[in-house]
Amino acid sequence: MAAFLYKPLLRNLKLDVLQLQTKPLFLSSVLKGLIHDEEKHYFILKMPNGVAHVTYKKLNGVLDLNHTYVPEKFRGTGVAAALAKEVFDYCLRNGIHVKISCNYLERYYEAHSSFYQSIVV
Repeated sequence: MAAFLYKPLLRNLKLDVLQLQTKPLFLSSVLKGLIHDEEKHYFILKMPNGVAHVTYKKLNGVLDLNHTYVPEKFRGTGVAAALAKEVFDYCLRNGIHVKISCNYLERYYEAHSSFYQSIVV
């Protein structure tokens, strides 16, 4: 009886492993590189049929990262995490300090704070 209860769990686990294995290939074929548009105050990743973006306000040289958007059909595929990584890496490389007002970016930062603590105010 115990094996019967675990079968759905094992099927879900196999699916999750498969999804994790295919995400890097999927992301590399979909994402076209980070673009920083300083005039419009956003970072974008071009994708087929749309863009994912992070918007910000610039206050005293600090970027207040306030919103993350991913097209609905790409949600749950790792696009938001890839976008967050690209934005934080860009800011780190360019010595740009950031404030985080977006819930998603706050969660991403908490999971990766050791890499980005020098730029977050």
